[in-house]
Amino acid sequence: MTEPSASDDKGGHQSDPGPWEMLGIPEPPFLDDRMAPQVDRQFLQKFVRGELPKPSAEIAARLVLLFASWHGAHQELLASERKGRKG
Repeated sequence: MTEPSASDDKGGHQSDPGPWEMLGIPEPPFLDDRMAPQVDRQFLQKFVRGELPKPSAEIAARLVLLFASWHGAHQELLASERKGRKG
């Protein structure tokens, strides 16, 4: 699974480049989701809003970077937060 490029936004809008694209390196593969803990959307929501203490935020960041399920849920929550701020 790769990050879409800055011009691949489905709405025809230019999106921000992903972290790997900004660094100019290929995105590493995710680990097998069978090894991932179940996605905790409330935990991720607090992470997106910056409400977690540093040790918990570091754990959330690792889960988002390591597992596709956590990455996908994180992307959905980020998009939802952006829409909420616009409207």
